[in-house]
Amino acid sequence: MLWKVITLLLVGVCIFVLGLWLGSVQAEWAKPENKDAVAYLAMVGGWVSGIATSIAVIISLYATYQSSQSNVESVRLLFENIPAIDKQDVGINIVVKNVKPVTVHCLKMFIAVDGSKASADISKLKRGGDPIPYALYQLGEKWEFAFYTHYSPQWALIFSQLENGGEPNFKKGFFILESAMRQYRLKMPNELLQELRQKYSMYQLEKIDNAREF
Repeated sequence: MLWKVITLLLVGVCIFVLGLWLGSVQAEWAKPENKDAVAYLAMVGGWVSGIATSIAVIISLYATYQSSQSNVESVRLLFENIPAIDKQDVGINIVVKNVKPVTVHCLKMFIAVDGSKASADISKLKRGGDPIPYALYQLGEKWEFAFYTHYSPQWALIFSQLENGGEPNFKKGFFILESAMRQYRLKMPNELLQELRQKYSMYQLEKIDNAREF
């Protein structure tokens, strides 16, 4: 980015020198009958100079911002389907890839769906692999969060957390990775949303049955 700023400044200097040279060569511009044209061109030159200065300032601020972000963590989230033990369930694997040589501390994994203002912690659903919390230290290093949609008391707790924020309808949904610095979102595919909607129906039937028992 620095070379772009330097290039812009050099172009500006060259244009200034060219204009100064042309002005000195064409002496007739100094004649009284050309004063209106000179004033107009001076005004245009002022506007051009102001615009160029503004652009240089913007580029300089952008370069400073990019430099400040070089030590800020960043990861990329990828979605994968994996085989499930039960054919009626779905296996999910979320791949977290570190895209900067900056340490990233992965703390929790959440889901959020339409209809609910609350997000639900699904960290305890993780199966196999490195545990959560987990830290990524190297550029390109990966960590995987695999889980299954098999209905269980853990899923009942997750649906209960979602209901605390409203009536989930599962039209849209996101995975949310919480790190020590920020949150990252990954959109859920429609197939998974349909699967979660079915499991949520099982949860609702279970609630009705439990209410009848009491």
